[in-house]
Amino acid sequence: SGFLLLPGSRDGEINRNLNEMTLARKWVQQAHPNLNQTLAAAPGRMNLVKRLLQDTDIQIGEGREKFKQFVAGAHAAIAVSGTVTLELGFAGVPHVTTYLAEAKQIKNYEANGRPLINLNNIIVGRKFVPEVIGERALGAEILQETQNLLDSDKQMNLQREGFEEMRAKMQNGEPEAPRQNVADRILSLV
Repeated sequence: SGFLLLPGSRDGEINRNLNEMTLARKWVQQAHPNLNQTLAAAPGRMNLVKRLLQDTDIQIGEGREKFKQFVAGAHAAIAVSGTVTLELGFAGVPHVTTYLAEAKQIKNYEANGRPLINLNNIIVGRKFVPEVIGERALGAEILQETQNLLDSDKQMNLQREGFEEMRAKMQNGEPEAPRQNVADRILSLV
């Protein structure tokens, strides 16, 4: 099975975030050599990703079909915050969410009381997927969260249970609110 990296879809985002995933990626390589590392590149971002990952044997795929294939084979993942985290949730793939933001974004985030950013967390209404957010040097924290996740069956299972809850809410809505509510809430965030 695989360990999937999802570094975002825009050039700047990929440049910023892929570098922050390096420590975790190298640790996984050593501590979990049985996990094949894969990276799903957004359309048109293959060359950029290859340039940033020159010295590695990560399997890089581009486009929707490759993405679906990598997700289906993933044991765990590190993903930049976005709709992709919801797809991981639907597929039941435990992951660490990260976002290396700009100073202004972090200011807003702090001012708003550090709201949840992972869509699975937002839908369920609590943080069960780790969120690593900041404007610099997130690598050590991403590594820590990745170790916590991969080295603990309990953490892996807590996420899987959270995803089941998320899927139930997406299908049935909240008891006090119709199904429409959750979809609207997500769309307002995307």
